[in-house]
Parts: sequence; C-alpha cells; structure tokens
Amino acid sequence: MERARRSLSIGPGERAGSCAATSTCWGSSTGDRWCRPYFAEGIDHLRRRGRAFDLIFVGPPYGKGLADSALRLLGDGRLLAPEAIVTSEVRKGTEIALSYGKLQCVDRRTYGDNTLFFHRLEEGIGWQGVGDGVEC
Repeated sequence: MERARRSLSIGPGERAGSCAATSTCWGSSTGDRWCRPYFAEGIDHLRRRGRAFDLIFVGPPYGKGLADSALRLLGDGRLLAPEAIVTSEVRKGTEIALSYGKLQCVDRRTYGDNTLFFHRLEEGIGWQGVGDGVEC
C-alpha cells in the first residue's frame, strides 16, 4: 500500500484534561504538522484552505460522540482525496452510522476492547483491506 501523502488526525490534544482535550492535527509525508485545539474549528480552517487528505484517523476520547461528530463534519467530502480512507476508533459495542453524507462504511474490525470503522467516499467505494473484516 502506498504511503498517505497527507493525513489528518482527530483526537486527544496536547493539553489533555483541559477544555482543549480534542484537537485536529494534520501532517504530510514531508513532515509538515499543524494542530488546532478544537476539532470543528480545525476542520473548518482546513476546508477554507482547500486541503484534501488521503487518510483521516478519528481516535479517542471514547464515549463522548467524537467519531459521530467528526464523521458528520467530514461527510461533505471536501477534505477527502478521491481514494481517501477515514478510520474511526471507538469502544467495542459503540455503533456509528453506516453513512454520513458522501461517506459510506466499508469495513468494521474489532480488536480487544476497540472497534475500527472504515469509511470511504461513495465514488471510491470498495475495500482492499488485509485480514478478515466484517462488512458494515
């Protein structure tokens, strides 16, 4: 698999425990890195700059609706490259929607106490995963 040229991470911020515990950070294969303390603000900022990402990871904190909120914001597809993959990590047993706007769930995998959901744009549907995933 080719390495992602631009990736986006939505999860715990550098100041965990404060009101800025969830952040949006992006990076590229050239080592560029940028963070915003509130993920919705970060996503809006990146939309205005016309950024598109190959890989987006939505991580913990668990039980706060972050995956659902982030996927709703990403559902318009404006931050996604055509073949992008959005991976959301949630606590095992947490259900998230199979579609968010243009994003469709293509795979779900459980590892221990965590479940990973994989979403892609409708236009890029199809999954070339490794291992035995469970269809959404």
